[in-house]
Amino acid sequence: MTRRNNHAGRMVLPLSPRQEPHEPAHAMLAKAADLNVPGAASFFRRLLDNLPGRLVTNVQPDAVARFCGVDGRMLRHASPRFEGMMVSVIGERFRASDYSTAYRRWCPDCLLETGSHRTWWELAYVTSCPRHRIALSESCRCGERPTWASSPSLLHCRCGRELASSRGEQLDARDVAFDAYLIGRMTGERAQPVRWLDAMEMHEVMDTVRAVGRFVLDPFSETAFSYRQEDRRRLTSAGFNAILDVPAAVAATLGRIYAGMARMLAPPHFMHSDEFRFWLVRDFRNGLKETVRRSIRSWTESRTLVTGTYDVPYGYFTLEHAGVLCGFAPSSVRTIMKLRGMPVGEPMPGAVDPVTMAWLRHHVGGRRDGRGLAAELDVSAREIPALRQEGLVKPVVNATGVALHFYSPDESGRLIARIAAVSRKDGNGAGLRPLPAVSRSLGVPVAGLVRAALDGRLRAVKSGDGIGLSSFLVDVEESASLASLRMKAACDGFASSSRLMAQKSS
Repeated sequence: MTRRNNHAGRMVLPLSPRQEPHEPAHAMLAKAADLNVPGAASFFRRLLDNLPGRLVTNVQPDAVARFCGVDGRMLRHASPRFEGMMVSVIGERFRASDYSTAYRRWCPDCLLETGSHRTWWELAYVTSCPRHRIALSESCRCGERPTWASSPSLLHCRCGRELASSRGEQLDARDVAFDAYLIGRMTGERAQPVRWLDAMEMHEVMDTVRAVGRFVLDPFSETAFSYRQEDRRRLTSAGFNAILDVPAAVAATLGRIYAGMARMLAPPHFMHSDEFRFWLVRDFRNGLKETVRRSIRSWTESRTLVTGTYDVPYGYFTLEHAGVLCGFAPSSVRTIMKLRGMPVGEPMPGAVDPVTMAWLRHHVGGRRDGRGLAAELDVSAREIPALRQEGLVKPVVNATGVALHFYSPDESGRLIARIAAVSRKDGNGAGLRPLPAVSRSLGVPVAGLVRAALDGRLRAVKSGDGIGLSSFLVDVEESASLASLRMKAACDGFASSSRLMAQKSS
C-alpha cells in the first residue's frame, strides 16, 4: 500500500520552470524535475501520489501547478480531462482511444528549441510537426520507446542520450496538412478555414477524415491498415486532401476504381467497402456528406457502368441491401419508395441512389409505431389516431396495413417545434398544468388542445420540465371553456339535425 504524503499539497519547488501555453501537467512535472533535481521525475510523481501506471489519466493539474509554481489555469487548459469514452483538451473533444497515455512522441526540433512538451503530441493521429515538417519521433537512438512511466527526464532517455538527437523523416506540405489543421484549431492559429470540417467537433473530424481516407486508399477494404505511425499519416493525409478537393477527388477515385479494379466490380463482391457504406448512410448532417453523395450520383449517371443484371453502379445500393439496412423486405422498400414518389431503379432496375438510401435509412430504418410515437410525445397511444386525423402527425407513407403504417423518428420533434413556435417562454404558473394532464382531467382529446394552441385560441407556455407535449403548460380554465364551447356546438348541431329530420318526416 502506498503511504500518502500529507505534506505534498503544501510543498513548492525552489525553482519554477518556464511555462509554455500548451504543456500538460504530466510533462510539466518531468520538466520541473530536470530543473530542480535532474533524474528525479519518478520521485516527484510519487511525491504527488501519482502511481506509475496512471501518470497521464490521474495527475492533478492544480497540484502540479502549486508544486511547480506555474499558472494553474493554463496548465488545466493544456491537460487532458477524461470523460468516459471522450477526452477534452485545449477546448476540443476527442475520443479517449485517440489520446495516448503511455508511449511518448516528440518533435526533436521543438524539444531542442523550447525544452517543452506539446499536448497534441499525445494524439494518435497527429504524426508530424507542421512547423518543422518532420515526423514525430517515437524512439530514442538507442532503440527504446520511452513511456511516461519509464522517463527519468523530459529531455533524456534512460540511456542518457538527448531525445532531441533523434531525427524524424522530412515530409512535404501535403503530409503535414491534416496535422496543421488540427493543431491550428486547437491554438487558434489556422491559416485558412476548411469548409467541410470547421462545423464538426474534433472527434467527428477525425472519424470523417479516416473514413474518406480508407475509401480513397482502399475502396474495397482489401487490406487492413496497421497502427504504425506511417500508416496513420498516410490514411489521414489521403482523407484530408481528398476532402479539400471534394467533389473532384470523388470523381478521381471512382475513375481509378473503374479503370484498374474491374475484377472487384463483378459478383459476388460488394460494390463498395463496408467502411464507406456505413459512412455514406450515417447521419452526420453536414454539407460534406451530401456533396459526396451527389458527386457519386452525378459521376455514375454520366457514364454507362453497368456490366450485368446483378451489378449496380458504384456508390448505389441494391434493394436487398436497402432492405437489410432498413429492416424491411426488399419488396416493402420498393413499395415505400413508390408511395413516396422516389426514383426506383434509376439508372438501372434494383438500384437505390445514395441520397435516397440515406433518407430510407433514417426515416424508415429508424421508424416509430403508434406506441413509440406516443411515448415520445408523452401521451397515451389512444391519442395518436385523433392527432393523425387532425393532421398534426403524419405517417411516412399514406398506406393501409400495419407493416407500412409507421412514423418517422423526426415526427414528434416536428409537432413539438410547431407548438414551440407559437408558445410563450414565460407566464404565471397559477392554473397552468402540462397539456396531457389537462386533457385527461377534462376528458378532452389531446388533439383538440394542440389544435387550439396552434390556432391561437389557447395560451401555451414552454416549460423546461417534462418531455414531449408535457413540456407545454396550458391554463385549466381556458381549456375547460374551450371544451364546453365545443360540447355546446356539438349539441347545437345535433339538435338542428334532429329538427331537420323531424321536418322531413312530417
